Amino acid sequence: VRQKFGGHFFQLQIVMRDYEKYLEDMRYNLSKITGYAKTLQSVYAIDPLSRFPEHESRVHQFIETVSGIQKYMLPEHIKSVEKHVIAPVRHLWQLHDNPQVLMLKHRKLKPQYLRYSKEKDKEKLNEKLKTEAEQWIALNELLKTELPQLYALTGQIVQACQQNFVEIQSRWDRMLVEK
Repeated sequence: VRQKFGGHFFQLQIVMRDYEKYLEDMRYNLSKITGYAKTLQSVYAIDPLSRFPEHESRVHQFIETVSGIQKYMLPEHIKSVEKHVIAPVRHLWQLHDNPQVLMLKHRKLKPQYLRYSKEKDKEKLNEKLKTEAEQWIALNELLKTELPQLYALTGQIVQACQQNFVEIQSRWDRMLVEK
């Protein structure tokens, strides 16, 4: 169960990194489109003798549209992704902190438990060793019951976040096509 935890936590980190990379790519790509539009506009402005007003007008409209998307719609899109996708995954990530501490303690107490298991038949038993062994047993039972619940919760939340992301992304795509 403990090994499975490490895999889940690693996958959660990958999911988080992918969402953050998506937002970074959105900003980058939109800035490149804006740069392309401005370059196109400057090409038309180079030669004042051979003007194409209808093309210049379309380029100007394109620049206005892209600027509006970058200035108003992209921040809203980013805010939506952060609120409905990234924030729940971050919160879920924080929920993994306590089990990690418990598993570390569990790992540290295991040698004492094994020593206690070998020596428990002896009459004179070290009280500290007995206490640490009992702590290990309690932690072991706790982790056996709670880690599977955390795995199930992780799966449900990640799936819900992915559904939110797909919905947000489809709204974004429809808006881009419309504009």
